[in-house]
Amino acid sequence: MACPGLARWRRLLAVASTAGVVLLFTRAPDSSAARSVQALWSLGHVLLFMAGTALALSFLPDQQRRRRYALALLLVAAGLLAWGSEWAQAVVGRVSDPMDAIRDLGGAGVALLIGWPWRGRRWGLRPLSVAAGSALLIVLAWPFLETASDECLARWQFPVLADFESDSQLGRWEGQAERRRDRTVAAEGRASLRIELGTGGHSGVALRYFPHDWRGYAAVSCRLFVPGQEGLEMVLRIQDGRHTAAGSRQRDRFNRRLRLPPGWSLVRVPLAEVAGAPAGRPMDLADIRGLGLFVTRQATRRVVFLDDLRLEP
Repeated sequence: MACPGLARWRRLLAVASTAGVVLLFTRAPDSSAARSVQALWSLGHVLLFMAGTALALSFLPDQQRRRRYALALLLVAAGLLAWGSEWAQAVVGRVSDPMDAIRDLGGAGVALLIGWPWRGRRWGLRPLSVAAGSALLIVLAWPFLETASDECLARWQFPVLADFESDSQLGRWEGQAERRRDRTVAAEGRASLRIELGTGGHSGVALRYFPHDWRGYAAVSCRLFVPGQEGLEMVLRIQDGRHTAAGSRQRDRFNRRLRLPPGWSLVRVPLAEVAGAPAGRPMDLADIRGLGLFVTRQATRRVVFLDDLRLEP
């Protein structure tokens, strides 16, 4: 007969596993959600398979030989469920992601390493097994921990939107240009964002994740450095949530052509101009959703450095 503590543990794991399965087939957060929310949703795959595997481990038989067969069967079942769940999501119209299956298997691995039923002389290996399981869990949870910490940093730094003094800030950006932190060129601090612009139709970067309420500020500014002897023409784009929801029409956002000479340039745009840019409506400064810098149809690849992007009072 199972002890009361084990019975409660099983009920808790059963509830967690059932809730995880239900969430697995509900709608995932869309691209407008915070990075930490998206990362936490992905981490849910890890937690689901951890709970399910731990529940299965609690039912392992006591007899050693039967236990080995049960563990082998558990490993096979975890693999089938991991890849089968991705197939099932594709069948019901959800996006199937092979990385989710890897997270599933990682969660099962954490539960097996931490909850492995060591016996006899093998008991001395248990601290190593628990340490390995804990390390694996940290690796699997790292995307969530990194994005959550950078969101806290962004709120603490605001009205600075990006100063590139930490690697985590790169996750705030996307775009059709190669980008990396550079420690050789900086207007403020020790680093800037090096942007290698391509020759396609559009090439540039866009700030995607940042505090969205820009009310109460007078301007947005940044510093751009163009190396070499030739200037560069870029476009600065700013849009709000309504622009994104309405189909991203060009006349429904702020656009400004920047003619940058060689060396450092200070770009400063009054937010009153940003607010009046969309045709037929004011831009919602309480819900700014994106800021981009890009070029169009360049003949050659160019490099530009971005630093000290901020709102000014």
